[in-house]
Amino acid sequence: MEGVSVILPVRHPEPYLGLLRKQISKNLKSAKIKHEILTQEEEGLTAAVVEGVKRSRFNYVAVMDADGSHNPVYLVSMYKLINNYDVVVGFKFIDENPYYRRLFSFVFRMIAKLVLGLNVIDPMSGFVMGQRRLFEKIKPFSDQKFILQILALKPNLKEIPIKFLKRKMGKSHITPLTGFRIFKTIFEIWIKSRF
Repeated sequence: MEGVSVILPVRHPEPYLGLLRKQISKNLKSAKIKHEILTQEEEGLTAAVVEGVKRSRFNYVAVMDADGSHNPVYLVSMYKLINNYDVVVGFKFIDENPYYRRLFSFVFRMIAKLVLGLNVIDPMSGFVMGQRRLFEKIKPFSDQKFILQILALKPNLKEIPIKFLKRKMGKSHITPLTGFRIFKTIFEIWIKSRF
């Protein structure tokens, strides 16, 4: 069915979620884009995306953060492009996060590019829209960075610049364990691509 299913993975309570859902609907309705918004509370980002895809009913799927760091205005731009690509990825051309968060992101972008041989700007992005058939190939073997599974398939890809905002409400739940899990995800995908 023509339209987009927007998946919002929410592991912890996100006080901004209600307002974000309204903004998503407003932007997509203004552009006359059929849509649904699916809030997924499964343990682990990838598991939440996989379950959201199972519930989705439209031919395009989008995933974005539920804390307000991803501006829903970009969904319209992504939708206008997606018919010509397998996936459209928002890369950070402005990042309002603290320096240590930006450094953390940079290091793991470089590791993912090197290990998986990815020729993309931001393989750590969590703001993605793609063909549903591509999202259906994601497996919940890892709880971090579902996008790496998609990029490992070497899809026809388009990257667009986005302004990555500070979270609007609540607090970040990133811990040192998050870094270990991302590192583990990268090498799990590398191993699976080899055997």
